Amino acid sequence: MFSNGENSVLNVYLRLKGQTTIENPLWSSSGNKGQRWNEAHVNIYPITSFQLIFEGIRGPGIEGDIAIDDVSIAEGECAKQDLTTKNSVDGAVGILVHIWLFPVIVLISILSPRR
Repeated sequence: MFSNGENSVLNVYLRLKGQTTIENPLWSSSGNKGQRWNEAHVNIYPITSFQLIFEGIRGPGIEGDIAIDDVSIAEGECAKQDLTTKNSVDGAVGILVHIWLFPVIVLISILSPRR
């Protein structure tokens, strides 16, 4: 996220099948992260089908940008790294989510106007 203010927020929510409301983000990052790509890893433990929802709240002006690239979902635990956020050489805000225990159908919804 590159922003001229502290208003930019990227949230990731996990919604399980049958769940009608989502309260707290599974993962969140806010503020100016500079003009570089960042990486994050999140463990989830679903017991049913689920959706991952990515919400981007951009900052003001033309410099309030948020980008998501290279979203991967894999079975097993995330590697024992810094599980909050780490900077890659020139990666993007990438979310690597590992699925543990149950095979599920993954539906990814990005909160933006439909094309």
